[in-house]
Amino acid sequence: MRKNYCSFECRKVVVLFMYLLFFPLVSFAATKSFTVGDLTYLVRGDGDVTVASCNRKAEGNIDIPRTVEHGSVTYKVVWIGGEAFDNIPKLTSISIPESIMGVSTPYYDAFYNLPALEKITVADGNEGLESRDGVLYKKGDAPELIVFPKCAKGKINILEGLDRLVLKEYLNITSLVLPASLTSLWLTDCPAITSLELPVAMEDFTASGCASLNDISVADGNSRYTAEDGVLYYQDTYEDMREIRFFPVGKTSYTLPAGVKLNSNNIFFADMPNLKSLSVDPQHPEYVSEANAIYAKEEYDGGRTLCDVAGGLLSFSLPANVNNIRRVQRSTVEGFEEKSFSVLELVSGLKTLTVVAENATYFAKDNILYQHSTDFDLGEVISVACAPLSIQGAVTIPDEVTLIDQMAFFGHEGITSLTLPANVMLEYAVFANCSSLSEVIFKGHADVSGNAFANTPWFINH
Repeated sequence: MRKNYCSFECRKVVVLFMYLLFFPLVSFAATKSFTVGDLTYLVRGDGDVTVASCNRKAEGNIDIPRTVEHGSVTYKVVWIGGEAFDNIPKLTSISIPESIMGVSTPYYDAFYNLPALEKITVADGNEGLESRDGVLYKKGDAPELIVFPKCAKGKINILEGLDRLVLKEYLNITSLVLPASLTSLWLTDCPAITSLELPVAMEDFTASGCASLNDISVADGNSRYTAEDGVLYYQDTYEDMREIRFFPVGKTSYTLPAGVKLNSNNIFFADMPNLKSLSVDPQHPEYVSEANAIYAKEEYDGGRTLCDVAGGLLSFSLPANVNNIRRVQRSTVEGFEEKSFSVLELVSGLKTLTVVAENATYFAKDNILYQHSTDFDLGEVISVACAPLSIQGAVTIPDEVTLIDQMAFFGHEGITSLTLPANVMLEYAVFANCSSLSEVIFKGHADVSGNAFANTPWFINH
């Protein structure tokens, strides 16, 4: 069969035809956007322009002009595009003229990853946008937060009308003045904030990682929150008891009021490193205090339960009639399960841990707490009940210990050497992430889980 090939001349004609067909589109597209300085603009259908993007190498302040000239044409700058200021590491401030009518949604993309941004200012007379202390809002009866600069500094007055605010990892804000309209506030890792007054409308407040927040108060008329000596309480409309919603890290002494629940909102006094004096109102219906610790009034299997302890203690002695210690689940590093902590393990500076000799459930050796108990599968066992994080150097587990529960020594960075008794059972991740553990001595056979020594120098070397 004869093949039909296009000649070279024919191909040139086809290419020329396609070029002429496509060229007007290329020329048309080229007139749609242009760059002046650090900003690139997109021409709109009405003849005005949108700020489309900014040079990622821009530093310091970007001053958006009211008008911009290109090709002998003067354009009015009226909008900020959805990815206009995206990933510019050295940009510290943005000035917006009165001609800008708004910002494309979602707002987050328009001002994404600006780690050095301190403030955004808006010129007087702008009808769509407003700035307050460097924070940018959309105007309206119910204003919307557009961007809260990551490096905002000092005292920040939040715009009246805003009803919800979430701030995470704002390191330089020292004070927030909240509007009466605000109903929800979440603060995470804002270490420089020292004081806060919750407005009358506040219904939902959470704060964590705010180490300097020691002065908190509540506006008169708030039906849910009260504050006393810097401690914030929440009153549920369906319960008689109040619960603690915020406890200042810097507080050194505290008495639990009679009408307040313990360990509410996962707040434990053992977590508070400066708290050295802890007691309970004698009229409290559920708890009593003794030697800076809190115990349940209700008996547990004929004994008492240790519920919480002052987190600033350097030493602690467990009384004779205690046969139960409250535990709390906390997340660990990625790749491992949550760990069940004894409240005594939360006391970061605990150096000396002892037990009264008459206690039939617990005993202590070398500041580690051990427990006599019954396991459904194993029968009578002696296990590790609490290993304070302050343990250093060589650790020798007593010969009578038969079980070390999962994650008992997880992340204990000070342990350098370990001696284990014969026939001991080591459960899940018991010594995992002990970054200084370089020597392990087995006195005999041991039943060891596969990741008992994960991420330790000893395991890596073997």
